[in-house]
Order: sequence, then structure tokens, then C-alpha cells
Amino acid sequence: MKRVLFALIVAVMVLPSCKKQPVYMNSATIIGADNGMCAFCGGYYITIHGSTELDAMVATLPKLDGVDPTHPVFPIELYINWHKDSASRIPNEIIIDRARKKL
Repeated sequence: MKRVLFALIVAVMVLPSCKKQPVYMNSATIIGADNGMCAFCGGYYITIHGSTELDAMVATLPKLDGVDPTHPVFPIELYINWHKDSASRIPNEIIIDRARKKL
């Protein structure tokens, strides 16, 4: 009986402390800024890793812990959830829905 009670107490203490990590669609690397002077220039170059490599653009940097948005240091490795920006005139522009910097 003592063993069952001990196991129950341990289970009650350990199980709530387990946290699942959120699942992300892809890993990615923000390579650098697009400093062009054209009408559609600006934003950041990003390579999305997965079954195939996708080179894309993103208009703004996502908020990431440890990254200064005014002076970012590239490359930035991260995990992202994203979708294609259907309103953009740039063919490969995406919107990052959620991001977490790789440790």
C-alpha cells in the first residue's frame, strides 16, 4: 500500500511539470536585410529549410528573444510557422506567424 501511495504522490508531482514544446512547420535562416532602393525593396532574405529549400522575403523581423530589432546580427537561425503573403506583389514574400530562435 505504501508503494502505491508513494508512486501516486510522485506521479502527481512529476506529471504537471512536463511541458510540451510547440511544434513548428520549418526551420529557417534569416540571411540578411534587403537594402535595395527600388519600389519593392526592403525586408529580409530568409531561407526556409524543409523537404526543399525555399528562398523568400519577409517584410519585418519577428520578435525574438536575444535579437535587437534595430541592429540584428545575421544569420539568425529560427523555427517558424509561416504562410504566403497573397496581397504582396513580391512573388516569394511570406508572413511569419510564429517564431522561436534556435538555441
